[in-house]
Amino acid sequence: LYMVTFPQGALPVVKRLQPSDIVYQLAVDSKRHLLLANTFSDSTIFWDTAADKEIKKVDTGRTADAVMGCSEKLGKCYIANFWAHSVTAIDAVKKQVIKTIHLDEAAHPASVSFDEERGRVFVLTPGNYKLVVIDASTDTIVKEIQTGIVARGESIHAVTHDIFVPNQES
Repeated sequence: LYMVTFPQGALPVVKRLQPSDIVYQLAVDSKRHLLLANTFSDSTIFWDTAADKEIKKVDTGRTADAVMGCSEKLGKCYIANFWAHSVTAIDAVKKQVIKTIHLDEAAHPASVSFDEERGRVFVLTPGNYKLVVIDASTDTIVKEIQTGIVARGESIHAVTHDIFVPNQES
């Protein structure tokens, strides 16, 4: 795993990180800790980029093909577990699992995004053509929105809070 930083007015600095497991996906929290989803160990590692070491390994269940994101304002990280049909909410400060949110078997969550002002987490589940809306204060599903076939990613407008989901039908 390589980390590239761009100091002001300088060439990029490349640092090779060596976590203990194979890394499939990653996210960065507000403290510049990396969250590393481990394909074979059913866990997520919090990695301190400044100290270049593992802080904590958290058992998150089957995370192969996982996608994740962190929200400083919500104080949480969410892992969309594609093959486990679930989303894992992690307390970013305590670095522990808060809750695993189970989706239907066809879901296959593929992306995570946030509306921090409204406390909502959006998880695209192209397996069943839905956008799942999660209330970040309770980590429960509040709505499922049909998206059409082959939906890929979503984007939230910062001012209007409109959600855009491109799909094969659009």
